[in-house]
Amino acid sequence: MYGILATFTLGPGMRETADKLAEHWEPVLSSLKGFKSATMFGNAETGEYAALTLWKTKEDEEVAIVDTEAAFQRHVGNIAKEPPTRRIYEVWRTF
Repeated sequence: MYGILATFTLGPGMRETADKLAEHWEPVLSSLKGFKSATMFGNAETGEYAALTLWKTKEDEEVAIVDTEAAFQRHVGNIAKEPPTRRIYEVWRTF
């Protein structure tokens, strides 16, 4: 299993905006091959937010990155205080 950790800073008091981003991405991500789950989290005081998505295989995760990169930069990058990041990790245990 593989995970993509996306991090972005929206600024203090932007929880509602972060929630709208999550609502936008839920149907997009869940429609992609190999999608397993997404966990959104953040700190409303600092305005730092993140999303961890899990994918069945490395290939599924790689396709997801390619297929969503432009939209991710457009939807998140345009409102983030600094460029958002996405990092890829192998997930070997969940509990």
